[in-house]
Amino acid sequence: MSSVIQQITEFCQDNNLLTKSDTIVVGVSGGADSLCLLHVLLTIRATLPLKLKLIVAHLNHQLRGSESDEDEQFVREIATQWQLAAVVDRYNIAEIATVNKQSIEEAARYTRYQFFGRVAKQVSASKIAVGHHADDQVETVLMHLIRGTGLSGLRGMLPQTRLDDFSACHIIRPLLTTSRQDIADYCLHEGLSPREDASNQDTNFFRNKIRHGLLPELKRYNPTVQKNIRQMSHIVTAEVDCLNEIFEQYWSKLVTKSTDFSLTIRRDEWSNLPLAIKRRVIRRAVWTLTQSVKDIGFKHVEQAITVIEQGKTGARATLPKGVMLFITYDDIVVSTSSLTPDIEMPYINKGQVIPITLNGVTVLGDTGWQLTARPVTPSNITIAQIKRVFGWEAYIDTDTLTCTPFLRSRLPGDKFSPLGLQGRHQKIKTFMANVKIPTSQRDYVPLLVANKQILWICGYRLAERVAVTSKTKQLTHLKFIRT
Repeated sequence: MSSVIQQITEFCQDNNLLTKSDTIVVGVSGGADSLCLLHVLLTIRATLPLKLKLIVAHLNHQLRGSESDEDEQFVREIATQWQLAAVVDRYNIAEIATVNKQSIEEAARYTRYQFFGRVAKQVSASKIAVGHHADDQVETVLMHLIRGTGLSGLRGMLPQTRLDDFSACHIIRPLLTTSRQDIADYCLHEGLSPREDASNQDTNFFRNKIRHGLLPELKRYNPTVQKNIRQMSHIVTAEVDCLNEIFEQYWSKLVTKSTDFSLTIRRDEWSNLPLAIKRRVIRRAVWTLTQSVKDIGFKHVEQAITVIEQGKTGARATLPKGVMLFITYDDIVVSTSSLTPDIEMPYINKGQVIPITLNGVTVLGDTGWQLTARPVTPSNITIAQIKRVFGWEAYIDTDTLTCTPFLRSRLPGDKFSPLGLQGRHQKIKTFMANVKIPTSQRDYVPLLVANKQILWICGYRLAERVAVTSKTKQLTHLKFIRT
């Protein structure tokens, strides 16, 4: 077994990249890296009892005219020669980049991985192997550093990562510790004739600027700079892993509720967190809801932290990918949609009007809640029993109702005369603030209304005019229950 094969095999074993009976989509451009990768995987398949199934995937980017077509034909012939199934497609990357206002590099990378993901799904593969090598790793770390990054970016590429938009599939990088020179030597030794991509010399591309411009300049300061950057990447990876373990302990205590569209984080614990953990909380919350932090930059995280620490209840921060952060009295809520009430609390959809049945059941639309109403005579209940009722249950004087009441959400300028204020009126907005109803939930609190008067802010306070007194002849018992 050659030293390159042995090195790659050990790397795959150390990082659990290959397991028995894996179906692997191998991204093959026709260049030295991907051709070496495919050949090495075939060799490993023949020497280790893993029973790997390899599928060649090639995307024609249509960036170099006839040369791109020749690359495509070369990959097809290699797949046939090595008796492998191949899936080939072509996209006009230049056009995609223009339409989406992306760089050629960005459009090519995204389109390519989407293609790999679709192929993997089509052939039921759980892994996609790509030819990133040790020199690519150095370039990637430098690119991250120049663009701005945290510790995670200084790790560079990982041996295995989940593919965005294809949660069941992982990208594996078997060549990540193999140098470009070793790959070239391997191809020469094995009689492989890879295609040469002239665009790899084009310094209009950011990576090529690093490769052909910055790295040679850095080597003038330190000839071992590439080795040092790789070592730093290994060190940072271990330290990030350690920090992640510590972070998980904080995270499990901070998050009190998690749904598909929102996370609720304890506000009272926030001030005790180290700044590094605070930043990770924001990024982790976005990742949990969107499965990506690609567009979450330093300024977004810092803005969110500022809102949490300086904003009042009701303050909010806008994050990328349609994510919003809200401050409530007790919590920090991160959501991918307009915040709706806690589903444990009865609510009405904003703008909805629902007439209620005074002797029966009224369903609150599609919220999963209903309001039951039943008549009660004073002889069947005591004042003490009535006074013990609170929250989402109430008794009202039926005779004060001169028309069928209905439920609705609040409207601008709403006022009512709450029980206990001796007939004085109060704005609904003021009342809700006083009783600390979170701003995000106020539009969803059901209001019982009749004759343009609010009779009950459901769950919180009755109006003076419907309160049961010694003169009450007929009562109605109201109670919200889950359907």
